[in-house]
Amino acid sequence: MKATKYACVAAIITILLALLLGGCAGAYVAVRGPASRGPSAKGSPRFPLIGNNATVRLQTADYIGDLTISANNVTIIGRGPELTRIRGNVTITGNKCTMRQLTIAGSAFISGNNADLRGARIQGVVRSTGNNNHW
Repeated sequence: MKATKYACVAAIITILLALLLGGCAGAYVAVRGPASRGPSAKGSPRFPLIGNNATVRLQTADYIGDLTISANNVTIIGRGPELTRIRGNVTITGNKCTMRQLTIAGSAFISGNNADLRGARIQGVVRSTGNNNHW
């Protein structure tokens, strides 16, 4: 009973630290399971909530559904293009977004500036109306 109580307290402290650091430059939150909201097929993980100045590490999985990134200074890192796949379209409206080590099975629509998708495998088309975007 005591061990369970301490494990719960440790989990709460970890979550609070992740929330507090999520908005700080250089902090990241590792996503390990169905977290937050967004469309998700049964059995597939959900996309995490992404705030400004965040680095998000996605797990080995197929993320089913479209992803919109409106935050600024975001880095999304997968576990490799064969292991982490976004099976939908990606829309980037925020500035300075980087995606690497993952596959986007749909298309990418970029209206933000300074996006770098050169480290991602994009199977659909890329449409960019922003400035200084790379893919």
